[in-house]
Amino acid sequence: AGAACESEDGLVSMHISIRGLVAVGILVALGVFLVLRALPSLSQAAPAAQAELSAYQVLERQWEDAFDRSPDGAYAEFLRIGRTLEYKDAHTLSHIIGEILYNRSGLAGLSVCTPHFGFGCYHGFAGKFVEERGVGAVNEFVTACKGPPHDSYCEHGIGHGLLAYLGDSKLTEALQLCPSGRSGSVGGCYNGVFMEYFVNNLRRESGGSVRPLDSALPEGSCSTISEKFRPACYYELPAWWRLSWFLSGATFDEQFKKIGQWCAAVADAHLRAICFQGAGAQVAPFSEYDTARIQKTCSLMPTSGSDVCLAEALNAVAQMNIGP
Repeated sequence: AGAACESEDGLVSMHISIRGLVAVGILVALGVFLVLRALPSLSQAAPAAQAELSAYQVLERQWEDAFDRSPDGAYAEFLRIGRTLEYKDAHTLSHIIGEILYNRSGLAGLSVCTPHFGFGCYHGFAGKFVEERGVGAVNEFVTACKGPPHDSYCEHGIGHGLLAYLGDSKLTEALQLCPSGRSGSVGGCYNGVFMEYFVNNLRRESGGSVRPLDSALPEGSCSTISEKFRPACYYELPAWWRLSWFLSGATFDEQFKKIGQWCAAVADAHLRAICFQGAGAQVAPFSEYDTARIQKTCSLMPTSGSDVCLAEALNAVAQMNIGP
């Protein structure tokens, strides 16, 4: 479900550009760039031209060229390369691929996206769609999303796009603009809105950063948002917590042990279980979908939540089609 992604100081202005980086910003994209430079299938821009582009833009140029050469072959190559990268780098790259697919083919390009690498293709595709078409066209996108294999995957992307387009001050408005149907399901539009709200997936290049975490108010807006939206909010809390602690220097085990402690402190039993589900959704990609690592990491959770964590993490493995 909403996989692993990465809040910001103050409010982001409306209509902010959403061509952002995932994970930890330009250095992540640069790391992917260095891998891709070795690929003979991707042409190299002249050094003078490269110097005027960000690492993200250079990646875009390279992959645009690859799709011009062979659309089908380029997506297959993206999947091959993505499997060799760390999760955060593969997710960054999948955002770029989603944007390229929309730019090349409009909504028809959605049929190419797959859920690999935390649904990043859907994130990039939907973000670009909302950026160009605005919120009034969301229902058109939803129509294209209906049916397998897309379902909630691209509705989740729409959630990212809505919040990035409207800005954090319009959190409730973005949630209300989510399409009916699967929006409230795990991984749906509501989850996309909250993930974007907490970690600014699509707005990094424009200055967005991780929402400041106050240890005195660990549940942030989740405890005060309308009850209808709380399950999705609590599911996304572990992503926010994990990234905040990662950026402050906490080790992998420290991050997930503390996630377990904070989920266990959620007063409502139903929301507490959802929090542990969200923890599992983080464990899977950051354990590189390795079942032994997943089991070890979920065992760091209190016994009341370790089984829930493990079940959700293994479900994420199945969704990624990587195998048990």
